[in-house]
Amino acid sequence: ISFSVFPRTMQLCATSAAATGVTVTEKPVVAVTEMPIDLGDAEKGEVQDAHLLASRSKLSGANALGSDASGLLLELLVTERQVLATSERVLATEQRVLEELRLLRNRFDVLPVLATSAGTAEVKAAVELAPTASKCKSSRKPEPQTVEFSLVVRRLFDIRTKEQTFAVRLDFELQWKLPPGETLPDESENDGDWVPKWTPKFRMFGIVEETLREEYYSFEVIENEVYVSAQILVSVVIQERMELAKFPNDSQDLGIRMQCQNPMEQCVLVPFRDGTPLVSLREEGCLLQDFALLTPCVMTYGMFENVVKTHAHSGIEVHIKVFRRCTYYVVNVACIICLICSFVLCAWSVHPADLDARWGIDFSLILTAVAFKLILNDMLPPLSYLTTLDYYVLAGFTFLSAATCSHSLLPTHYIDVMEASPITRAQEAIDGEVDLIAADAYSFYIFAGLWAAWNIGYGTFFVITRIREYNAFVTNAQCEFKVMQGARNEMGMKSSFKTSVA
Repeated sequence: ISFSVFPRTMQLCATSAAATGVTVTEKPVVAVTEMPIDLGDAEKGEVQDAHLLASRSKLSGANALGSDASGLLLELLVTERQVLATSERVLATEQRVLEELRLLRNRFDVLPVLATSAGTAEVKAAVELAPTASKCKSSRKPEPQTVEFSLVVRRLFDIRTKEQTFAVRLDFELQWKLPPGETLPDESENDGDWVPKWTPKFRMFGIVEETLREEYYSFEVIENEVYVSAQILVSVVIQERMELAKFPNDSQDLGIRMQCQNPMEQCVLVPFRDGTPLVSLREEGCLLQDFALLTPCVMTYGMFENVVKTHAHSGIEVHIKVFRRCTYYVVNVACIICLICSFVLCAWSVHPADLDARWGIDFSLILTAVAFKLILNDMLPPLSYLTTLDYYVLAGFTFLSAATCSHSLLPTHYIDVMEASPITRAQEAIDGEVDLIAADAYSFYIFAGLWAAWNIGYGTFFVITRIREYNAFVTNAQCEFKVMQGARNEMGMKSSFKTSVA
């Protein structure tokens, strides 16, 4: 009789077989790895029939030996039945233990222990070892998800100086390895609206309004690995504090700052391995109105780490360099103010003693300049400092005020008030009239010369300031670009800025 059971059962069967005189042959024990050993109904029947046959043959010989032998055979039959029941219980126990091992392997990713002919001792040892292995694995921190990242500034438009905002349309391209446990949709069911369970979360700073957001996800196989590709199109309005002290010769640094909300323990941003630029700008899609891109250095960018409490977050910061075109403001503001203030010189064509006529001209021009200044205020936000253009406008008001005061006070030094009184009858000749006209002529030349000198000086100052401001902005942009490029090369495109948020 051949048995394919465990050694303990084999030992019990061999003991009973020796008592009955039955020859037992061992077969190689099958290693229990994936399928537990279980005796079928047919095999159990064959074993039982074999035992009964042996018992009957032995019983027939026992009749000849006597009643003592018959009693021994009955005890052997009972023992055999107990052995069969014990072997069945052992096999059932082995099956339960292997099922528990299989569950532990699926839960803790522990390789199953091969149960061999050594019996249940190794199986029990494996059960005791499985929790220890799971604890060792859980003590290790999981590797962060590496997300390949690229940003394309498709359009820059609607730069508003008064609101200090600008609109931008961004295209994010991301790619990461498919996380374990996430399933892919069937090709027949994938109609373009598939969204993976895990996606990196981003936050943009300084957003006033988000006017558009579109997300598209797909997957592809790269080097026998499944990767998720994402394309996110966002159109936002960002608020940017502008430095307007040199207006309209100012240059602005428009910043786009975004941060990954997932901690760096879970997600790390890296550039694409195929050489795709981390940040790029489509200049043909920019509508900048009274601004223009800084040609020597259009933009600078760099990675940064932002520490919030105990977690570090990776992000990227982009600075687009633009400078203002001053032609519009020179023609429509400075030149108009210059003409309004220059018209006050026409008041000297009126007799200096005719104060009503001169005051009519002076105050009309002042009111016109004030109305124009109100229109100019709509171009700029409320500022606590004066701009370059404000100095010229205020100089025009000063010139008009000085001319009005000259027209009012100069005649009083040469003509008595009673002589020029509109109540009394006008005299044919007034003493000092000739001197008044001569002094008025001198004042005209003085005012005209001062106004011309001011305009020439201001124009020279305006041009020099513009050249210096532009050159300084270019130099700073190039230095910033070199620093960021060196930081990216040295740190492997990791962190070029480090900030801390309380």
